Amino acid sequence: MKKRMLILAAVATTTLGLATVHARPRFGMGSGSMMMGPGGDGPAMMLPLLLRSAKLTDEQEAQVQKIMADRRAQTRALVREMRAGQAALLDKLFAAGDLKVGDLKPELDRLTRAREQLMDHAVTTALDIRKVLTPEQLARTAKIKDRMRALHDQMRDLVEPEEQ
Repeated sequence: MKKRMLILAAVATTTLGLATVHARPRFGMGSGSMMMGPGGDGPAMMLPLLLRSAKLTDEQEAQVQKIMADRRAQTRALVREMRAGQAALLDKLFAAGDLKVGDLKPELDRLTRAREQLMDHAVTTALDIRKVLTPEQLARTAKIKDRMRALHDQMRDLVEPEEQ
């Protein structure tokens, strides 16, 4: 019984963690995440800041906006599919009756496929945006990325207890 509760808690936590990715800002597209990592702390969080640090020209800004606009419909469709998969998982997870891990496999598979498709789409978009940047802008954003990662690590060290 305890093992079952732990599994259900892990699945629920994962599902709720996936649901948070929809609240992340994305460059030039309003609310929601274009790219997400586990827990929402992946490229989605860094891309807008890195693009800002790149100091895009007006022409580059227009190119990036076009890339994002061209992908908006597909992004929204992929996010809708992931939300539907999350809803189906939560519905089954908290329905009455006995439940085993195997009973959730179809919903977990659906979520895995949706997340993979969304990540593939996001990486393709990021690669297209990267082509817009000059080598100097890429170098500048790489330095900023490293500094942001170091700050993130420092913040994590402040709130997470050290293992002894």
